[in-house]
Amino acid sequence: MSSIMTANEEFEKNLKEWLDSNRVHRKGESLRRLENGIGYGEKLFLEQVWWPVVGTFDHLFPEYLFIDDAERERFIDLAYVRVPYRFAIEIDGYGPHVKNVDRYQFGDGLMRQNQLVMEGWKPIRFSVTDLEQRPDRCIRFVRSMLGQWYGKPEADITLLVRERQLIHLAVFNHPFVDASIIAAEFSIRREHASKWLRRLHNNGLLTPLKAGERIHRYRYSEKAVRMLQI
Repeated sequence: MSSIMTANEEFEKNLKEWLDSNRVHRKGESLRRLENGIGYGEKLFLEQVWWPVVGTFDHLFPEYLFIDDAERERFIDLAYVRVPYRFAIEIDGYGPHVKNVDRYQFGDGLMRQNQLVMEGWKPIRFSVTDLEQRPDRCIRFVRSMLGQWYGKPEADITLLVRERQLIHLAVFNHPFVDASIIAAEFSIRREHASKWLRRLHNNGLLTPLKAGERIHRYRYSEKAVRMLQI
């Protein structure tokens, strides 16, 4: 019996490894969502479009957590985070939940996308119908997207090792960082963690989670994403 995997078997194997690796660093609602598995539309996009074009899940993150302006946890279906850009890939079905959306839910969806744009994300949306019936159209778009935004290599930018590690932590593992989180992750005192955070904030690599006289929590900035070599 041949040991050569079919294209579908190779996809399923890589999909499982990718999801397992993402679960390791998740907790709370983010972990629960991944434990339930990705949705029909997301898997369809990955299998019919992303995998044939890219052939890897590098830089791609399922159920990506971000905090909105009301400090609520929100999730991006698939986030493609590759220097210097961030793409929020959303898969939209046309089921009963869409038809029954009220005006407030509709407005909330628009504001959610506006905030992503304001924070430097590039929202990209696909319908399940197109993925099912016109996948070639979606493939052409993804090829054009990657060609347009990543046609030229980025210049190498050097960060201190601890700064790179802290920014990586902020981008991939936490919706925000504070002195307690940094102290625990790096096994240092809170006073030292606060100094690290202030330094990165002063250099424009972290921004306050919420404006106020005293800053306790930070999120990564667009500048940090551009500087991080993923």
